[in-house]
This record gives sequence, structure tokens and C-alpha cells, in this order.
Amino acid sequence: MAPNGPSVGGLAVPQSSSRPPTRARGPPSPGVLGPHASEPQLAPPARTLAAPAGAPAPGPPGPRSPQREPQRVSHEQFRAALQLVVDPGDPRSYLDNFIKIGEGSTGVVCIATVRSSGRLVAVKKMDLRKQQRRELLFNEVVIMRDYQHENVVEMYNSYLVGDELWVVMEFLEGGALTDIVTHTRYCRAAGPWLAPSLLSPWAPRSGAGSPQTSAVTGLRPLGGGQSWWGRVPSDSQRRPGLPAGPWGGAVCPSAYSSPRRMNEEQIASVCLAVLQALSVLHAQGVIHRDIKSDSILLTHDGRVKLSDFGFCAQVSKEVPRRKSLVGTPYWMAPELISRLPYGPEVDIWSLGVMVIEMVDGEPPYFNEPPLKAMKMIRDNLPPRLKNLHKVSPSLKGFLDRLLVRDPTQRATAAELLKHPFLAKAGPPSSIVPLMRQNRTR
Repeated sequence: MAPNGPSVGGLAVPQSSSRPPTRARGPPSPGVLGPHASEPQLAPPARTLAAPAGAPAPGPPGPRSPQREPQRVSHEQFRAALQLVVDPGDPRSYLDNFIKIGEGSTGVVCIATVRSSGRLVAVKKMDLRKQQRRELLFNEVVIMRDYQHENVVEMYNSYLVGDELWVVMEFLEGGALTDIVTHTRYCRAAGPWLAPSLLSPWAPRSGAGSPQTSAVTGLRPLGGGQSWWGRVPSDSQRRPGLPAGPWGGAVCPSAYSSPRRMNEEQIASVCLAVLQALSVLHAQGVIHRDIKSDSILLTHDGRVKLSDFGFCAQVSKEVPRRKSLVGTPYWMAPELISRLPYGPEVDIWSLGVMVIEMVDGEPPYFNEPPLKAMKMIRDNLPPRLKNLHKVSPSLKGFLDRLLVRDPTQRATAAELLKHPFLAKAGPPSSIVPLMRQNRTR
């Protein structure tokens, strides 16, 4: 992974030209999967996942009933509805020096300066006309506005600027948790003839196409096939005699050493903060639906905050369960992938996957394509830690309460807050050394 930098809205901030413009972890994965996007076609499950108690079991697929299609809301109607929940005015009246720092599937993120105070804020800009599921934009405004918590990224204001929704929120200098938990390096190999290798110096290939090497995995084209991003093994160390810097536009991965892993005090600190936020959200019927390390942001002094509410959903007495296929594949709960009715329990499963991230450096099945990973999550037993021998019985017991296939048996956020493992949580300052380490890499 590229050196760490500030982050907001789940988008890591590039600190140098070696960092990709968007999140570069793992194979490309669909961020939103649902009726407004192309859904993955999974093979029939090897085992049938039991429906939660009280939920109707899904029947076999049949022909669609001749229902009248819902009337499509025009752009003007949608904009008028959104206007009712945002603040009046134009943020450019009090903000200066907009600098783009990140880009995602829904829009771009900038930092800006408050003219009167010089304070930095983050501004997320989303074009209404370019959204796959524009109704989710309401989440960017309503959830962050109505459910304030010390462990949730603070939203200051929201505006409609032309055909864009602008959300002004706090700027978190500490970056995303992703930059800390990733044990592997992303390196850029520029030019079709260069391939990174830890076994020999950078060497030309005799043929065209993507570089091939056993030392760097996960290679994929970037920039029209003239550059690639690849993952360097976690045990890579700088080796004498190998290039330690740019050569022909490439960065040698062997110049880097792998970061040390998070200890259990730090893991417990993150889990405690996330569960405190989730317990409040779940009590109000809010499901986040995209819990992962990219959605966890850090302040400069190590405080942990939950971000990225664009995929969240509300449940109530009238609508007690959801069925939309939404989220990021590797972190999805089995019942969500199976299209069974689900509730806040899906966030607990995703938190379990995030615990695996913090221990192993990546989620289960991360080397698999998204659709294959989803099928494996749906059909297999709960994933296990690769480094199980390195964790305490307390952490293992905590994880066993998160990664339970039957959502009715999965622990709730309120129950998990009482788990003995969280007694290991340290102060926010316990996270700071990892943040400093990322900045110096």
C-alpha cells in the first residue's frame, strides 16, 4: 500500500504520485449491488442458509408478476426532494482553496479552508446525474446529520450546488484504518516491459502484455495497460543490490519493509469505538452495510470514527428487514449474499471480517474475484484467521461471536460491548505509533 495520508469519507488521501487515485486494495469490487446496478449471478448454493426466525423462506424463482412498473422520478423531482433536506446557500461563500484529495464511485472529496478561521474541512461532491442509486444520497445527509456520536464522522452542513450534492464534514488527518492494517505493499511498475521482482533487479520482458512475476501478486492494469499495481509479500525486506527507488518510472518494492502488525490493545480499541457507534445506530434501526477498514477513519490523536454512510438503510416496525444486495463483496454477510431478509446483524459479520483484516492484513478470499469470493462466503463455513496461533483465546472467543452464519445466533453490538476482550482496549494514543509508522514509510 502506498504511504499513509489523511482520509475522509472512506477515501484515502494520496501523498505522492505513487498512490492510485482510488482505493487500490484487492481486485476491483462493485460498491453497490442492487436493482439499479448489474447484480452478480451466483451459482446455486452448496448448502441452504437458514432464514432468520420469523422471516419467510424464499421460494424458487418464478416468472415476474405483471405488476405496474413504479413511475420513475425525474431529475428535477429528485433534486427538489433533496433540496428539502439540505441547507440553503452556497458553501463557496465561506470556503476557499478547494483541493481534490480523493475520488470514489459516488464522487470526489476535496479539502477546503474556512475563510474566517483557516480551519480545514472535507467536502464530498456527488453529481446527482451520475449516481447508480441516487436515492442513497439521502443517506449522506440524513444519517450523518441526525445520528451524531463521538465515534461517527461529524457532518457540518450539506448543500445543493448546481446538480451536485456537497457534504461538508470534519477532516480527519489520521487517515483510514486500511493504511494501518495492510501488511502488504502496493507498487507501481511503469511501462509494458518492466516487472517488479524480489528475486532479481527489475528486468525487461521479451513480450508485450502484463508483467509476470511470482514475487508480486494481484497485478492489474492501471492507466491504459502501460502501468500496473501489484501487491508485495508482507515479509518483503529491503535487499542489498536491488534498486531502492524510481527506475524508468517504476518504484522498486524491495525498498520497503513490511509494517508491524496491530497488537490486541490496538485491535480492541478500534472494535470498542466501532461497537459504541453501531450500538447507537442499531438501536435506532440504522444498518451501516459497509463496515470495513476503509470506512474507519482516524483523528490525528488516534480517535476512531465510523464513516461512509452512503449504503446504510433504516429498519422499523413497518419495514423490519431489508433484502437489497448492497455493500462490498469481501465483507458481506452470508444472509445478505443469499438475498434473505436481514437486519443490523450484517454489520456484526462485517466487523468480524474487519477483525481478520487487523490480524491477517486482508479479508478472507481477498485474492479471489469478487463473485467467487461471494459464493465462498455464502457456501462455506465461517472464515478462520490465518494467524490463529498468534492471537489470544480472548480475541478468538470475541471473533467467534461475530462470525456466526446464523444471524439469529450472532451477538449484537450491545452484547459485544460487554465481551472481556474489549477490556484490553487502550486509549486513543495507543493507535498513534501505527499512524506515525505509516507516515514515515
